[in-house]
Amino acid sequence: MIVFDPSANAKGVNNFLLVQLRVLHMEWLYLNSRGHRRARFDWTDENLQACWLAP
Repeated sequence: MIVFDPSANAKGVNNFLLVQLRVLHMEWLYLNSRGHRRARFDWTDENLQACWLAP
């Protein structure tokens, strides 16, 4: 039986922190023997723009 001890978590608190990311650009690559695909995604404010770079 596993017993949960909340006080054991307090020892590791100083080893963690919150990380927030904002992704502005991303590329996606799909490799396949029938043909590769590559796309680019750009986020500006609330808008998403996507385009194919390579089929």
